[in-house]
Amino acid sequence: MQVVEGYLNKVIFHNEENNYYILSIFLNDNYDFIEGDYLSVVGTFDDIEFIEDELYMFKGQIVNHRKYGVQLSAIIVEPVIQKDKEAIVSYLSSSIFQGIGRKTAEHIVESLGVDALDKIYEDKESLYSLKGITKQRKDTIYSTIISNKQTQDIILKLNEYNLSNNLILKIYNFYKHNTLKTISENPYTLVRDIKGISFKTVDKIAELNNIDPNNRNRIIYGFIYTISTFCFSTGNTYIKKNTLLYNTFNVLYASRKVAIEKDDILIALNYCLEVGKLIEIEDKVFLPEIYYSEYFIYNDIKNRLSKPNNLEISDKLLNKFIKEVEDDLNIEYDIVQIEAIKNSVLNNFSILTGGPGTGKTTIILAVIKIFQKIKNYSLVELQDENKNILTLCAPTGKAAKRMTESTGFFASTIHKAIGWTTEDENMEEFVSDKKIKSELVIIDEASMIDVFLMHNLLKIIDSDSKIILVGDNDQLPSIAPGNVLNDLINSNEISTVKLNRIFRQSEHSSIINISHSIKNNIPFDVLENFDDKEFLLASKNDLLKVITTTYSKLLEISDKEKIQILAPIYKGICGINEINKTIQDLFNKNELLIEYGELIYKAEDRVMQLVNRPEDNIFNGDIGYIYDIYKENGKYKIIIDYDNNLVTYEKQDLNQITLSYACSIHKAQGSEFDNIIIPFIDNYNFMLNKNLTYTAVTRAKNKLILCGNPNVFYKSIEPNNTVTRQTALCWFFTTNNNLDKTEIILEEDYILNYQNINNIDPMIGMDDIKPSDFL
Repeated sequence: MQVVEGYLNKVIFHNEENNYYILSIFLNDNYDFIEGDYLSVVGTFDDIEFIEDELYMFKGQIVNHRKYGVQLSAIIVEPVIQKDKEAIVSYLSSSIFQGIGRKTAEHIVESLGVDALDKIYEDKESLYSLKGITKQRKDTIYSTIISNKQTQDIILKLNEYNLSNNLILKIYNFYKHNTLKTISENPYTLVRDIKGISFKTVDKIAELNNIDPNNRNRIIYGFIYTISTFCFSTGNTYIKKNTLLYNTFNVLYASRKVAIEKDDILIALNYCLEVGKLIEIEDKVFLPEIYYSEYFIYNDIKNRLSKPNNLEISDKLLNKFIKEVEDDLNIEYDIVQIEAIKNSVLNNFSILTGGPGTGKTTIILAVIKIFQKIKNYSLVELQDENKNILTLCAPTGKAAKRMTESTGFFASTIHKAIGWTTEDENMEEFVSDKKIKSELVIIDEASMIDVFLMHNLLKIIDSDSKIILVGDNDQLPSIAPGNVLNDLINSNEISTVKLNRIFRQSEHSSIINISHSIKNNIPFDVLENFDDKEFLLASKNDLLKVITTTYSKLLEISDKEKIQILAPIYKGICGINEINKTIQDLFNKNELLIEYGELIYKAEDRVMQLVNRPEDNIFNGDIGYIYDIYKENGKYKIIIDYDNNLVTYEKQDLNQITLSYACSIHKAQGSEFDNIIIPFIDNYNFMLNKNLTYTAVTRAKNKLILCGNPNVFYKSIEPNNTVTRQTALCWFFTTNNNLDKTEIILEEDYILNYQNINNIDPMIGMDDIKPSDFL
């Protein structure tokens, strides 16, 4: 760690939300590791007021930024207090010491001298013995001096563990003054509390604190780390017991190269199960938050299904209402669609599933209109939020907007419906205080819903509400653990109608036909071109040029808002990042721009919102265009236009957006675009699967352009190349399960030790796991 002192030249950048600074300082000495008189200092600094021309001491690491050159990445900053009366008075009367004026500061310095700060830190009574200062102010002065000193000590101690600055600040911000106590007594709690920290990093801290490899907490949190990493990377909701034991042993052994005894591992696992840190059902082991979410979903739906239908109507009257809706909408429902309408009306909980163009939207509309007729509600009553009659929602902002446009009734995101905001970081720990009392609740794009979101949604929907899940179960499952829609369908306990006949657009639409061929494993020639679909052959090296040329041609016949490029990965020569940069360079020559880290944003750039901002009515996945960039009172303002909704950002908010000429297929789920470009190269093989390709293709409405290697495309849609997940929701419905804990019985060969470490099959317990599952 280097120590540098310098006078503040100016504050180049300050993020007021997280107190990240970029400073320019004039060095007050010569340093061997720095050339020149000025140095850039970057870091996150709390509880300090920077004043130009004041002297500061910084501690950190010298880094060579590839764009900005030599910088000091600092984790400690202190004003250098000159040992003179005026400097000490100024410091004590600064904003660091809230409510302390100059007269009080002068009184302290007059009484204790220029060493006042050191004296107070070493002896509390030196301050409290002074007269003329209230106890409240003395408390403020003392706690501030102690706090600043403790913060410095904590951060310096964390630095001894060779942690990154960001990780040090994450740890300190979570534990505050309990940091050192936590990492010395049980550092393994960091596995649970600090997002993104590896077990190996935590174990290194523990080792430096002389915590034994066989320490029970080490093994316990080894289990928690293993199952958490497994579930959140694969989407599985549980791990097989023997796989957990084997993988946990590997995690522990890889970190310290010490083999843990079988008995120690079994004792630790039994303890986890006894105290509820983990839950075991048969050979399945769960994290409690996942288990209780899945079980709640099962139990809630089971209770809803057991209730009598509260919407009484004769078959004759229902047929009459269906005919009236057909006349109103000038359509004719087929026999399966009529079954779907009746199914939705007559059941407390039902599912409607089908591919693109099969009429899901018209059925939703029919159900709403028939519900309105049965209840004799006016259109005004139906749309009145205070009447608690109808709630429509979807997992993403874009899907909710599409639902609103297609039905004519307001739809919100599920997150907004349950009251989740950006301040609620973890959905698995979220507790809603809202209640949905609507008589009819329709949830679209249900394939995207994970167990945490479904749990929180069902929890607040009134037990007498009628619920309809709508979605395409062949699309990608949720990013977080769970496979809710498929599990509910496969349970065979919930009344479900599957739509197969194509209605949307034309039965001759090649986009729709290809989608259904993929969905139903029907062979087709992807190289056969049509007016609305084509495949452009391209090598890996030529693919980026083909993409940009195709984009240029589409711009001649379509608005830029109607063109979207989709890719499965971010990095690489044809990854999302490179495509975005290339499209921006070639097609946006606007000179009004702003730099943010290594990114450049220009006026008229296409961007995507990455987090929910319900207060501005924009949500994760929403696409907009940069409308203006300007400075106001020395601060940058960036205005982004989201479908005529102008939202203002400051520079520090730009981590909430990204360029979106190209985006991931996951991000596009729930949206549709007139024109879609999808590249296929062997770099993508490890990520592509049937669900991903099917989801990508079904985003196109009018024009689908595939490019690259057709063999990669064919491989991606092979029938056995689908996303499979280990989940318990369907099992809860279909099994007369015994929820009592069972004794852990483990075969000797499943535990590694020094004697057999080279003899055991490394894939034991991993039969159903592919490398791509961890991506």
